[in-house]
Amino acid sequence: MKALVTGGAGFIGFNFIRYILNNNNNFEILNLDALKYGSDPANLKNFAENDRYSFVQGDISNYTLVSELIKGADAVCELCSRNPCRQEHLSSRGISAKQCEWCIHPS
Repeated sequence: MKALVTGGAGFIGFNFIRYILNNNNNFEILNLDALKYGSDPANLKNFAENDRYSFVQGDISNYTLVSELIKGADAVCELCSRNPCRQEHLSSRGISAKQCEWCIHPS
């Protein structure tokens, strides 16, 4: 199985990815992270040598990018954090929800 994880360089995302890679050999992880608010790029070094892990730097508000990444995913785990004081937090969550719906019900 291949899982798309958004926000994998943040605290929760990093620990989720670490747990999956250490405890389930059936998963490949594709981590999408903008490396902005809440991200720690040092976390990515922990997975650099793992063949079941790959990283794409990008933002979930980029509909074209996320739509392309979702096509190869069996599961999506949206763990990215946004500064809750910014308007883009709401719009990015809306785009993400639409993309997840598309993944479940492609037209």
